[in-house]
Amino acid sequence: MKPIQTIMAEAAALPRANVDTDQIIPARFMSRSRSEGYGDQCFHDLRFNEHGTPARDFPLNHLKSPPGILVAADNFGCGSSREAAVYALMDYGVQVVIAPSFADIFQSNAGKNGLLTLEQPAEQVEKLLALLREKRGRRERSTCRPRVGASDLSQERSRSPRD
Repeated sequence: MKPIQTIMAEAAALPRANVDTDQIIPARFMSRSRSEGYGDQCFHDLRFNEHGTPARDFPLNHLKSPPGILVAADNFGCGSSREAAVYALMDYGVQVVIAPSFADIFQSNAGKNGLLTLEQPAEQVEKLLALLREKRGRRERSTCRPRVGASDLSQERSRSPRD
């Protein structure tokens, strides 16, 4: 796995607590092969209404392209232990998820597959969520201390106006 040095990507807010793995990738889509990818099904039941049209109230539907950085609320990735949730996020284009906390199994699966999870204090995440609600999709630069197992590493993200 190639180490992440710097990420320049659009960031998006997903201000929902307890986003579970069934919301990330509904179970009915898990019969397709991994090689086909899961990006199209990522957040499917949140992104689309019952008629198959984009849900107006889902924040990721207001972006020009999928975000590379997802800022989420507490307990992201809870629920079942499906590794396909990580595949769906990565296939959708997400490289980093920032949240106050993650479900342990989700965080383990993310680490094994190259999806960076950054635990940040709730107050910091609230500030990021507010900034992203104010200005949908930004490129951010800040220094964080992600946890990888027992190791504490520095990670840098870039901040510049959205193109």
